[in-house]
Amino acid sequence: MPTRPSRATPHRPRAAPPRARTRLAARAASPVPGDTAEGKDKAGPKETPGGKESGAAAGTSPTDVPSASSPADVPACAPGSLGPAVASSAAPDSTGVVYGSFRVTNVSSDGCTVTGPGSVVTASLGAADADRIGTARHAAGDAAAGLPDPSLEAPSLTLAPGAAYEVQFAWVPSETCPTTGGPTGGGTGGPSPDPSPTGDTTTSAGSSAGGGGGGGGGGEAGPTTQLVTADGPAEGSVSVTYTPEGGSGSATATVSNACVGTVYWTGLLADPAA
Repeated sequence: MPTRPSRATPHRPRAAPPRARTRLAARAASPVPGDTAEGKDKAGPKETPGGKESGAAAGTSPTDVPSASSPADVPACAPGSLGPAVASSAAPDSTGVVYGSFRVTNVSSDGCTVTGPGSVVTASLGAADADRIGTARHAAGDAAAGLPDPSLEAPSLTLAPGAAYEVQFAWVPSETCPTTGGPTGGGTGGPSPDPSPTGDTTTSAGSSAGGGGGGGGGGEAGPTTQLVTADGPAEGSVSVTYTPEGGSGSATATVSNACVGTVYWTGLLADPAA
């Protein structure tokens, strides 16, 4: 009897051992790099509504933040914003130095910025020598020791309505005024102090040297003396005129008994009364 061929048994894969199945499950559960919250943060900037980036990724820096109000934010003072300067001066000190100031007020209804110290010019009067009168900006250690320290000056000042600033000056004489003759006798530079006769002299007998007789009352008047002059200081003075930056009204202070010297002046100073 013929032998029946045997039917092939289909191949079935062997199941993995329990330990291998545990390893495969743990590997499948582990996260893929870049899928974690930390990985996402490193991958790119955080998105905000509207698609705009925020934080450091947006390129912001401290300089992008608007700054507080500064003088650059306030317009320069126009001529009509500042009232006319007001001048004042004190009596000379023990060395003959005269100190004074010019005060300028913002008379407008808005704040404005004074952008410079203005200008100071001088003029000589009487015996003052224009060629020997100068001006100079105040500096530490100069002859105007009574002026504020230059470190207190400002290159510009913002004035609120009604606020003011000052520019101070000092007249420092280098010589006294020259002397000249006066109406009292005995001076130099005037006529001779010796009296000069203005008429004919008389003889000891009382008759005129040119007369032919007659009493003593008939002669001419005796000699008279001429007035002589005396030395004294000449009258001289120096005017100091300040004009604010922008051309608003100027002011003038006059220093008397001033003939030769220098006017030292400061830059912008905050109003000490503010």
